[in-house]
Amino acid sequence: PQCAYCVHHGGIGTAQASLSAGVPTLVTPVFADQKDIAKKLSKDGHGEGTVHLSQLSAKELGAKIKRCCEDPKILENCKKLAEVMQKEDGTQTAIEFIEKFKKEVDDGTWKKKRDALEQRLKVAHNRFKKLMEPSQMFAKWSMDLAEKYPPMKAYTSDQIDKYGKMVEIFMKKKLWYVKSSGGCLARKGEALKSDECGRFKEFAVLEEIGANKTGSRLHVKRLKGIGPDEGWVSPSVSGKDIVVKVASQQEIGKITADAIAKQFADITTVQQKQEDQKVKTKG
Repeated sequence: PQCAYCVHHGGIGTAQASLSAGVPTLVTPVFADQKDIAKKLSKDGHGEGTVHLSQLSAKELGAKIKRCCEDPKILENCKKLAEVMQKEDGTQTAIEFIEKFKKEVDDGTWKKKRDALEQRLKVAHNRFKKLMEPSQMFAKWSMDLAEKYPPMKAYTSDQIDKYGKMVEIFMKKKLWYVKSSGGCLARKGEALKSDECGRFKEFAVLEEIGANKTGSRLHVKRLKGIGPDEGWVSPSVSGKDIVVKVASQQEIGKITADAIAKQFADITTVQQKQEDQKVKTKG
């Protein structure tokens, strides 16, 4: 390696490359599994993970880089992991895979597997065709994964527990969520000039744990979504609602559904255009 450490977004391929170099990896997660990879690196002592890139400060980044470069335990762990990874014979593994694949093609095994997979996909596709909303598709997909993978089942159980907690907080009229597409700035204290501690992203669900006398400032704790663990926020700024109180129990599920729909808006928009085009063509 020609550098003392690596800083990147936490993609699985990039993480593999930096770890195989034998130097600490610092992950600044943005999306998908990157936050989990950041946690795994931190837990195993091969580097550090940060908060979401949009909330990362230069001070935090500098402190974590310093630790990665100076912590003897992290440095030693990275060297040992790289030694193990370097002993892996990727070329031979690829050769064995290709030879096995060719054998299955020649004796017809691969065709049987392909036909079986195609049939399973057709059955799954017909089931999903009936689900028009992204939230419904996501729910069905999550259920299927939970049945097949224990970690996903544990995650689903955790989400159910979180939902129950949110309902409980809603009943106490202390449940809020970030409505503004630009998110919501959080500060460490009630005062508007107190230090910033991050930004809650749109659709983050918050528990009210305190407020000033006028209600113009709320002390909140994050229950779901992206943002700091807690902070002080302003429900409205210049007459515009930034953080609003959840109005009904049904709205809790809608907030999650809206977040998913917006996350995959580009995909669903393309699919809808394709369906519309098919209708026009047939017409």
